[in-house]
Amino acid sequence: MTAARSGEVRGMTWREIDFDQAIWTVPANRMKMGEEHRVPLPRQAVDLLQALPCMSESDFVFWALAEEPFATAVDRIGKKELGEILGVKRNTA
Repeated sequence: MTAARSGEVRGMTWREIDFDQAIWTVPANRMKMGEEHRVPLPRQAVDLLQALPCMSESDFVFWALAEEPFATAVDRIGKKELGEILGVKRNTA
């Protein structure tokens, strides 16, 4: 949805997101070119981010338990719910 590099997305923190302006500001220290990057967030991305659970122990948006893969963390949200948030219609045929 944002065309951002996976490492930048994995490092996303809640403080970097401006929900009112629908902008994600990636700090320079996480960007390949070393410059701050402002990423416009489409409505679907904002909806997805607002639906994610927030861990009080972590400022990271996409957290995982121990060595758990990110895909497993997404499974916790539930694929059906994720599809509904993103507006994806399931093929029932």
